[in-house]
Amino acid sequence: EIQNTRLRIQRLKLEGEELAKHGVAKHPEKQSLDEYQENFGYGKVEKQEHYNVDPTGRRTGNRCDPKVAETLLKTLADAEAAISKNQVAQKVYLTKKMLMDKVDEIRGAVMICYPMGLPEWDNVRLSLEDNEDLSGTQWATEHLDPETSQLWWGGGEE
Repeated sequence: EIQNTRLRIQRLKLEGEELAKHGVAKHPEKQSLDEYQENFGYGKVEKQEHYNVDPTGRRTGNRCDPKVAETLLKTLADAEAAISKNQVAQKVYLTKKMLMDKVDEIRGAVMICYPMGLPEWDNVRLSLEDNEDLSGTQWATEHLDPETSQLWWGGGEE
């Protein structure tokens, strides 16, 4: 479970940075580059005060206030530091509680940035709710089944 939570925090870090830079995710059926949407008659793109175009077309571009986003980015960096392999050299033990506290801190920072909540299809929301569908992704190959995983150490089974 600890490894899966570490991976979850890594996904939150990657998606959370995109959330801070480019706003909430577009509905999967409406994902496209904003310039094409406008130029080819699919409707006008809503551009709010802190609009920052998403080059991948997955997010709306309507991000939260950049000063508030700094809180989210700092929280994500703190969570990434907590799961870093450098913690081993410093003899800092990872516990499930420590990792879940980091997930909760990220949840709080997201709520500060987006008090109205995230859409049900946003990867950050799905990850915070531990409701992600990882099938067909690289992340799925790294996910460990807690029921069948075994820890081997020193040439023997523990």
